[in-house]
Amino acid sequence: MAALRPLVPIVVLLAGLFAALPSRAAPDAVVSAPQRIPLRVGNVSITAISWPFWIAESIGSFEQEGLDVDLSILGSAPALTTAVVSGTVDIGRASMDVHIRAVERGAPITWFATEFGTPIYALLAHPEITSYADLRGRTIVVDAPNGITTYLLRRMLATAGLGPDDYSLVYVGATPERLAAQLAGGVQASVLLQPYDFAGERQGQRRLGNSNEVVRNYEFAGYNARRDWLTRNEDTVNRYIRAYTAGQRWLYDPANKEQAIQRLSERTRLSVDDSRSTYELYVERERPFPVGMRINQGGVQGVLDSLVELGELTSPTPPPSKYVDPSYVDRLAQ
Repeated sequence: MAALRPLVPIVVLLAGLFAALPSRAAPDAVVSAPQRIPLRVGNVSITAISWPFWIAESIGSFEQEGLDVDLSILGSAPALTTAVVSGTVDIGRASMDVHIRAVERGAPITWFATEFGTPIYALLAHPEITSYADLRGRTIVVDAPNGITTYLLRRMLATAGLGPDDYSLVYVGATPERLAAQLAGGVQASVLLQPYDFAGERQGQRRLGNSNEVVRNYEFAGYNARRDWLTRNEDTVNRYIRAYTAGQRWLYDPANKEQAIQRLSERTRLSVDDSRSTYELYVERERPFPVGMRINQGGVQGVLDSLVELGELTSPTPPPSKYVDPSYVDRLAQ
């Protein structure tokens, strides 16, 4: 022990030197953790038209792009547009007809990516109703007086010679609530998105037809935002588009079919059978999700023409460029 005594001052000195050095291990571990970018996203309701979003959410695409996505379900397209314009949400999953109306009223917003091309709305009726003609004198639930489901319904029933005065309408903003109204017996028919139309069929309702059998060239759903927000947040928008399209590619991969069906069933809280029927319609037949979220200018013009038919715009209409900015998806596609 006496031989070790000369070393004690050296050990004490070294301990003091190490104690005086700045500690880096713990702070470096905290600083190196990447900070995710917050992004507030608005949607009307949970349906299959946002299926690639639900997939991106479940496979971690948003996190991989460094995004912290906060989703709000707002119940109606007008409420969603108000949230985007006011800044309550950063981007909103809009309907093109509602978006155009907002721009015409002076809203400083633009559409930067398309989620779903041609709409596929089903017209479901009580089982005793077997044709469009049988809806004469009946009550049908749609979204709004001049909403997309009203326009599509009119076009569908016109093929059977029925005009707007031949049936009555009641208005409920979102698909799940429209199906509930029909099942409750207060109306005889409803216009529904997937997978709620398949859920209605499994509960005894009759499918009379789908809107895409009558209206094809019509841009349906996509994302809009304030122009000034887009200018300030271009990198965030690029990250969102990359994350979303990763979910889209995953959904279109046949190897992921069963997982995709399960995810939609979980998100909508409907049966696996309903989700499987939706998969067969969307992924295996119609493929309505435009690759890369590309915007179809002809489809935008189709919506403008529908607003002329509804008496809300005059012909010739403004060009689609007044309402959409394809530069974001175009740059990422190059």
